[in-house]
Amino acid sequence: MNKKILKAVVLSSMLISSAVIPFGTSASANTNLIEVEQSESWKLPVFDSIKNYLDIKVENGFTELQGYEIGKVLALKDRTEKENKYYVSVVDKNKETLGYAVLDGSNNYEVIEFGLGKEEPLKDANHNISYYGPLSYAENIGNGKVKDLLLNQEFDKATLINEINEVEQPTDEYQVSPATIINYAYKYISGVPDYQQSSITTMINTCVPVSAANIIMYWDANGYPNMVSTNNWINVANRIAQIMLHTNVNGVLPQYVTPGMRVYFDEHGYTGFGVTRDTSPTFSEAQTIVNAGHPSLLGLANYTVISPNATGKHMVTLVGFETYYDTSTQKWSQQVIVHDNWDSTGTQVWLKWSSLPVTDIWEISN
Repeated sequence: MNKKILKAVVLSSMLISSAVIPFGTSASANTNLIEVEQSESWKLPVFDSIKNYLDIKVENGFTELQGYEIGKVLALKDRTEKENKYYVSVVDKNKETLGYAVLDGSNNYEVIEFGLGKEEPLKDANHNISYYGPLSYAENIGNGKVKDLLLNQEFDKATLINEINEVEQPTDEYQVSPATIINYAYKYISGVPDYQQSSITTMINTCVPVSAANIIMYWDANGYPNMVSTNNWINVANRIAQIMLHTNVNGVLPQYVTPGMRVYFDEHGYTGFGVTRDTSPTFSEAQTIVNAGHPSLLGLANYTVISPNATGKHMVTLVGFETYYDTSTQKWSQQVIVHDNWDSTGTQVWLKWSSLPVTDIWEISN
């Protein structure tokens, strides 16, 4: 074996052997030696960090991840063309997708996005991908253009780079050790649909109607049977779009969300439903909403992290949270769980709260 490779294998085995083996998982799932060329030594902290993250998940009841293996690992460029974000595919022993993760190399390789499910956004991608923020992946397509892989829209690359003020500085230093977790808390509102924008072929920019339909169809199946006239969520989304003055150019403007939801509830005889907009939400407030069992609307300034000239936002459905204190880093992990309207990201998507461009939460209360 090449001495450079041997050195990396020894270091990798030292890192991996310190990770917790979850439940009754076979050791082979988490302790295989991984050969890494010296030129790809950046993979070592990525492996260690994602294993710690997944072990915590398994230890706290996510049995679907038991026996996980690490699949594809990609270095992603940020908005300043630095490779300091990392994409990891999580697979089972048959190499079938269990989920995916994005790690931040400029912040101790923390997981800032995690999707649980059979879908992943970069399943067929192998290189030349940039990560511009939560749920924002772009491919360099040449001619000075990048193509967002979820929005399926093209943007001018020079405009992106020149107008970004925040410059992220990657680091080659890392110290990832097995996490000691205390104060673990998790809540997920089960039964909330995860509809996709791609299912609506008569309109575009439909994140608000789709997110609203997730909530309305949930309540229709949970004690409010007159919430939907026909058991067709697309009809619900179309009605929401009509009430909220949706256009293909602008989607739905934020000021129409609250009155639009109220009109819909009134039309179906449920005047007791509340719609409360918070324009400066905190993680604690998101926890309170989820603990109350209220799937709600969460606004992200996604389009502005893709293009500084854009003014649009993205709406997702808030359905859960996970939080714990990691004594090895002396930091809180705070993540919200959302249904994000994209068919390539799995059913549940964890997003790190402190890295989110959250603009608003509309709590929908029964």
